[in-house]
Amino acid sequence: MSVLALKKQAEKVSNDMARLNGHRRKSTKLELLPWVRKFITLRQESFDLDGHEYLADIYTDPTPFEVYRKAAQVGISTKCLLEAIWLCDKYHGKVLYYMATDTDADEFANDRINTVIDDCNYLTQLAQERERGRDNVRLRHIAKGSLYCRGMFTKGKVKSVDADMIILDELDEADQENKRFAYDRILHSKLQMVRELSQPSIPDYGIDETYQKTDQRYWNLKCSACNKWTCLD
Repeated sequence: MSVLALKKQAEKVSNDMARLNGHRRKSTKLELLPWVRKFITLRQESFDLDGHEYLADIYTDPTPFEVYRKAAQVGISTKCLLEAIWLCDKYHGKVLYYMATDTDADEFANDRINTVIDDCNYLTQLAQERERGRDNVRLRHIAKGSLYCRGMFTKGKVKSVDADMIILDELDEADQENKRFAYDRILHSKLQMVRELSQPSIPDYGIDETYQKTDQRYWNLKCSACNKWTCLD
């Protein structure tokens, strides 16, 4: 891909970010956390934020466009997955959850998506209403919504389905050229929600490139001794 083409791609993504963050509306102030606490069990335990207090604002104050330049095992993938399922249930939304490759998509669907749904009586009941004879591991129907899990390795897989929300997980491992086609999936949606998340690899690439264009929020802790705030980044 030429330098000019890469610049045009970056400009398009930047323009999409500005458009999404510029049309925040009441319908995107989602009541996600009460729904999760009421219905979701993870590993046979009721959902809570103990040990993950930094996620409270993320769960309660969503915006159309969110970027997470994160460490491993901090609960962000789980949050995005639960938000996707919530959108299917309450807004009859269509969600595209992208992983880097088809193999990654299969593993995530089996280990994470299907486990969350099948271990929750409420979600299992919603899914069974539409999934009799289900044989597609990467597509789950929840209430009147749909959750797809796709790899970003080929342009065809990225482009084939329209959506209300796209989630780009482990973005730095994915084909960056196909990212713009993922954004096109939500152009006709009234919600137009985007979540990008990944451990960063190199500066100005993948998740870091996008994160630099956001308001760059950090979680800070206040020292009880000196009263100073510190970000444990």
